[in-house]
Amino acid sequence: MLGLKYKDYMYALDIVSKTAKKVNTQKGGSSYPIDIFSELEDFLQENNIEL
Repeated sequence: MLGLKYKDYMYALDIVSKTAKKVNTQKGGSSYPIDIFSELEDFLQENNIEL
């Protein structure tokens, strides 16, 4: 998590949890699919946040 501000980390975490809830609602499961991580990665790249 080098170079990542706490606020940015919490914001990204919020996106992950919202996405997870969306996926859980659609599929009815409780597992975290890989899609969430690719979505988070896209978000980090778009905002130039380095992990």
